[in-house]
Amino acid sequence: ALNMQTLLTTCTQTPTMIFTALRSSVRTGIRRAVVAPNARNASSGPGIPPGVLSGWYNIFGKSNAAYITWIVAGVLVGEGITGFGINTMWASVNNGRTYDTIDWTKFIVEDDDDDEDDDDMKTTTVSSSTKSSTRSAVSPPASEAVSSPRAAVSPASTLPGDTDMSSGNISVTTSDSSNVSTDNVRVQVSSIYRPERSDSKLDKHCFAYNVRITNESPSQNIQLVSRRFEIQTIGSDTKDVVQGAGVTGRQPILKPGESFEYTSTAPLSVKPMSEKTAVVARMEGEYNFVLLGEDGSSPISSSPLQAKMGVFHFILPDIEAV
Repeated sequence: ALNMQTLLTTCTQTPTMIFTALRSSVRTGIRRAVVAPNARNASSGPGIPPGVLSGWYNIFGKSNAAYITWIVAGVLVGEGITGFGINTMWASVNNGRTYDTIDWTKFIVEDDDDDEDDDDMKTTTVSSSTKSSTRSAVSPPASEAVSSPRAAVSPASTLPGDTDMSSGNISVTTSDSSNVSTDNVRVQVSSIYRPERSDSKLDKHCFAYNVRITNESPSQNIQLVSRRFEIQTIGSDTKDVVQGAGVTGRQPILKPGESFEYTSTAPLSVKPMSEKTAVVARMEGEYNFVLLGEDGSSPISSSPLQAKMGVFHFILPDIEAV
């Protein structure tokens, strides 16, 4: 019991001793500055006038409570000045900017390759005659594939949108999938709503879409080199253009009858027009590919061909629930 009492006494007295020591050292310095102001080295500059130091000590230096109050007040004032400066700088840089004036395409994650929560992301290459084939899933280095795979990619980031999507009065048959064949390359795509990654109260709606690209040529090897998508959300007057080299970071080679399949996500920030349609976005695009020579890896032309991705829609599963 005695040891515990001694410990408690020591713990309660230690802060007082520390502040007393600090106050004593400050008081000693102030006394030296007031009593012997001329003793300072002339090269050290004018310093703080003794009257100011003496006044400060009379107000804040004579008690621990006043000294602590001075420290806390200094911290609060410094924080206020810093916050005011940051807010002023932020306002000057972003003055006049609104949500609609920001180019949000800069922040689009194109294929969600690094999304840890995207459990259904997959990339497989399958043959029409056998269950699987891993050989064609390996792409040669990009330098060996195509010298300039982006030659056919448009530099635009936005395009004028479809008027029916802008108004919400959809004028075409809506479907959450498409199936189009171009130049012996078939592109099949289907979409599905991801409620676990959506928040309708915040107008956040996430969809997954599965793409299957099949080489239907009887004898020609091809290589996918780039992609370009156009996406328009309901109520928007423009389409966002998403483009880049490869497909999910790859440039796969497909032999006749083989397919490349992957699943990606489309996180959309959009306010649905529930009274008019369950559609929240429309998407279409193309995959650029090159024909390969007899060795199966060298392109026979530097100009890519295009395999169209047909128009499909991201459709809310239950319009009344949104």
